[in-house]
Amino acid sequence: MTGKDIRIRASGGGEFDCYFALPDGGVKIPAVVLASAIHGVDADMRAIADEFAGHGYIAAAPDLFWRSDAPGPLARDDPRAPPRGQPRLDKIKAGEADMADTLAEVRKNPLHNGRAVAMGFCYGGPTRSSAPRAWDSTPASAATRRR
Repeated sequence: MTGKDIRIRASGGGEFDCYFALPDGGVKIPAVVLASAIHGVDADMRAIADEFAGHGYIAAAPDLFWRSDAPGPLARDDPRAPPRGQPRLDKIKAGEADMADTLAEVRKNPLHNGRAVAMGFCYGGPTRSSAPRAWDSTPASAATRRR
């Protein structure tokens, strides 16, 4: 399993960080795009991505808070975490675009089999819920591994 930080060009301008984990092997596989909690892509989110990669999935965890005054991962008790998610609906909409941009990056990987699913955690839940609508050709139920 290989995990690394990459940069993704945002469709609305700018670039954001994304943790990208690939399993060992060379077969075509589905992907999981993870929408983090308000604390961002911290050690726990990276471990979840690594776990998915260990089970044979491409896993991507974008920094959905890169536009805020406090981008990147934050500690659980960091007082900057709650404000960076406001105004909530605007942040969720921006997160949806970032999730779609992340999926576009995943699709460039030669190991990707064209199937993907989004998974959200806490604050990332609404982003995950609406992201598949933006993924016109990827059904939300596409997590089944097919070779």
